[in-house]
Amino acid sequence: MLNCLTDIASKTESIMSQLSFSDIEFGAKRKQTRREKFLSEMDQVIPWARLVKLIEPVYPKGKQGRPPYALETMLRIHFMQQWFALSDPAMEESLYDSQSMRQFAGLSLIRTRKTSKPPGVGIVVDFPF
Repeated sequence: MLNCLTDIASKTESIMSQLSFSDIEFGAKRKQTRREKFLSEMDQVIPWARLVKLIEPVYPKGKQGRPPYALETMLRIHFMQQWFALSDPAMEESLYDSQSMRQFAGLSLIRTRKTSKPPGVGIVVDFPF
């Protein structure tokens, strides 16, 4: 049974661009929450590409040690932290707990080439804002 579920999960992941089961379940929801609506609106109105271009020259390149998270991901996490008045540990917990927040930040609970797992508290604290 476990092998069957593993096979189905691996086939589903490759077919659906590496979506996790929670991503699939989240997509099938009928009602959109206020948080989801707010994040969707912010995704539309904030000029992410311009902000990334402005900050990129001073963002760490990761020449030594662990490679940094994508600038846009960290910027989106920083904005959510301010909007929802979350401490660093609370932000980390929210990224694991809230599918809408993970989706807004471009994160997933499974690691793929396109997505990263949510950053830990130390990484959120080190973001230069």
